[in-house]
Amino acid sequence: MEAESRNLKAETLYERHHREVYQYIVRAFGFERSVVDDLTLEVFVRLWQSARLDSGPIPRSYVYIVARNTCFQYRRNSSRGKRNSDLTISLDELASYADISSHAALTEDVFALGQLLERLPDREREVITLVDGAAGLTIEEAAGVMAISRRSARHLRDKGLRRLEEWAQQVTRFGGLEQHAD
Repeated sequence: MEAESRNLKAETLYERHHREVYQYIVRAFGFERSVVDDLTLEVFVRLWQSARLDSGPIPRSYVYIVARNTCFQYRRNSSRGKRNSDLTISLDELASYADISSHAALTEDVFALGQLLERLPDREREVITLVDGAAGLTIEEAAGVMAISRRSARHLRDKGLRRLEEWAQQVTRFGGLEQHAD
């Protein structure tokens, strides 16, 4: 009886969060599709194994802490902390994952945003993905996931959004990004 309840909780957790966790991994870490699929499943296996599953509802921010830690562990194990080019998602793949819940044709704006997000430093991209992306976490929740202060999370987000705005204006003005501009 207890095992059935635990499995039901895990299944409910998966149904509620798997799409947004998938999008978070794609946007924040940029791994190739097969790696993202495996990491998304690994996140939910770890949640199922977690003792927290027995202690009541799991906060959404905890789901992202597990996802983040799973991705960092994968990156450490596979590349000793270096991003290999074969682990980096292509822009075409990023565009195809922009909204996995909908297979509607993507606009050029979404593709351009994907290119801009890819240029951001990892921490800025991650906080923007957590707060403004599919996860929709608050600044406080994102700070908890990233193990940084709320002030740092807000600063990283603001700095990243300013960069995105500046780059978007550059794209509009000049019809493309200059590779050396930051």
